[in-house]
Amino acid sequence: MDNIHEIPLQNQQDCWAMLYMHLCASMVEYCGQRAKGAIREAVRRLSEDRGRTLRESHLAAGAKTNLKTLYGGFDCLPDPRVRQTILAETDQVRLWEVYTCPVADLWVKAGHRDLGLCYCEEYQHALLKAYTGGKAQVNLSALLTCDRDNHCRFSVYYRRANLSDAQLKESFSEPGQSGSEVVPTSPSFRDGLNALSIKTYYYLLEVAEERFGKDGVVAVTAGLRELAAALAPVLKTHADDTLNTCDRDFLRENFPLALETDSESLWAQYSGHNAPLLLQVNLLDRLKKALGLS
Repeated sequence: MDNIHEIPLQNQQDCWAMLYMHLCASMVEYCGQRAKGAIREAVRRLSEDRGRTLRESHLAAGAKTNLKTLYGGFDCLPDPRVRQTILAETDQVRLWEVYTCPVADLWVKAGHRDLGLCYCEEYQHALLKAYTGGKAQVNLSALLTCDRDNHCRFSVYYRRANLSDAQLKESFSEPGQSGSEVVPTSPSFRDGLNALSIKTYYYLLEVAEERFGKDGVVAVTAGLRELAAALAPVLKTHADDTLNTCDRDFLRENFPLALETDSESLWAQYSGHNAPLLLQVNLLDRLKKALGLS
């Protein structure tokens, strides 16, 4: 059963999943099947960004940059609806299976299994590549977004033998060294989803413009407008179901983006391609109007 305090977290995750799905679907509609290559490139850039950012923050905190640190101090807490089993977890090995994933479920039910597969097949590889400097090995032997599978199976290895002396020192304690490892604290669920949403949109826009020029920008902005139309009734239903009014306070807890881009400092790092303005005009202003918010 859902905990009442977990429902806003679930709603934020669903909003991010819808953002990815609508933008990608619009890219395919406007630019054809070749857009899937652009989507995969955007997911790689997004994931490499996350990997670099995590590595830098972990080093700044004095942590060793190994697998236990990466997944223990991740940049986004797991959705409470995810059901998984961690089969092995050390500083060099992480094996786990996922049996329920609300993101995969949303994409599959909407008929966009293929777009989900673009994300799932690229994400972990690119994340680990950036975090470990290309030294980690990743195997995805099953994925919920693949029609042959009923679970995800991830196997990640980061072996000491593959590292230089400098990277060994950065990633692992000396054998037999006593003392506890520093494990960075993960950000709040909303902070994690907020950054993920901004970066997902930004890299999809960036690659769409690089690959398809103005047609790519048109595709992404059309996806934002479609997303606004799809989100408004969903958010109203979420508010009604929890006996809330769908106002700014509700959106602050249930929607991963601020309604005004100029109120979020992260946009300063992702201001290229007119990204904040296009999001404001095509998604946020339309969403506010649909919800009757000033």
